[in-house]
Amino acid sequence: MTTLVMLHDTRQLPEVWRNIADYVPVQWGVVAPELHDCESIEAMVEMIERDLAPLDVVDPLLFVAVGAGVIPAVAYCAAHPGKVKAIMLSGPKLAVTRGDVRGEKLHAALHRSARESLVRAKSADAVRFLEALAGEDMYDQLLELVRGGLGLWLVAGDKDKDGTREAERLHAALPDVTYFPIRGAEADWNEYASGVFTANIMEFVEGLGEK
Repeated sequence: MTTLVMLHDTRQLPEVWRNIADYVPVQWGVVAPELHDCESIEAMVEMIERDLAPLDVVDPLLFVAVGAGVIPAVAYCAAHPGKVKAIMLSGPKLAVTRGDVRGEKLHAALHRSARESLVRAKSADAVRFLEALAGEDMYDQLLELVRGGLGLWLVAGDKDKDGTREAERLHAALPDVTYFPIRGAEADWNEYASGVFTANIMEFVEGLGEK
């Protein structure tokens, strides 16, 4: 059985995956952990493992991660060698700096009155998410994992400048990896283009020979 672990970005809630989960085959297992309450990358890895436990998964896992959700995805792969077969990364963010945290705090201050969304995290939660990841850089770790056999599939919206830059950097270092720029897409295209995003997941999975 195919089991997908889907990790949200900084300002997203796990509910962002609900529409996408509705599109995938019913026999697939889908896990979408809530990571905003985790105080460290180690806690995020533990949360993913805890959410997987009820599924009693035997087959290798597949990960789908967006933005900074890529960091705990890579950390999980490193902490559990051989447990993950491949990962699909959308607009990957592989490092978080103190400057990123300050920028998120400024964004939170400027958007306090913004309308809440069913798939959008509260500003304070988004800040806490980045604080838990501050100082982490998974670029070299990801290269090592892929060169050691982990499957990698890259996508990035062409309007997502940071995500595109990181995807292109990875693709330059790993030229055999599949990379699809998504025309006209923003960083959060998994929110508003769930059908297209799911089509990319299906291509990713089918490319691995999964069912």
